Amino acid sequence: MQRQALHTAWVTIIMVNLQRTIVSGLTQGSADKVNMGLSDIVKTASGNHHNLALDSSGNVYAVGYNLYGQLGYSGISTNVFRKITTPEPYTANIFAQNNSSFIVSADNNLYGFGQNSANCFGTTGFASTNSPYLIATSVQYVSIYGNRGTIVTYNNKLGIQT
Repeated sequence: MQRQALHTAWVTIIMVNLQRTIVSGLTQGSADKVNMGLSDIVKTASGNHHNLALDSSGNVYAVGYNLYGQLGYSGISTNVFRKITTPEPYTANIFAQNNSSFIVSADNNLYGFGQNSANCFGTTGFASTNSPYLIATSVQYVSIYGNRGTIVTYNNKLGIQT
């Protein structure tokens, strides 16, 4: 019996070389390598069907599935990295989980965008957002786990949003 595909999976494999350049990736089930066109990458983060990249200048780029706004803008999904407009000029760290993305600014402010699954942004005010939403300020450490929680420490106190 032959399996029938219900939908095309959005898969991106990111490879970063020693010169911090994203040199290639495989996307949407293709076996062909794709030049991702980014350089000076210092960190990557992967969610369920999307990826983030952070360069040394503090710019954030996103690629993949965008149903919940997890790429940081409204619009369609993409297989090409696109720069995200962030609320502060320099991003220091990035995280991703399932259908959500998170950035930490140089001023230690934590923002989230995408699906607000189980209120992981610390609010019940919306189901999802395509623009960065301020979750916490004076953040010291962030741990993103599973699809339902964010652990944040600030002012030497632990905050758990589940």
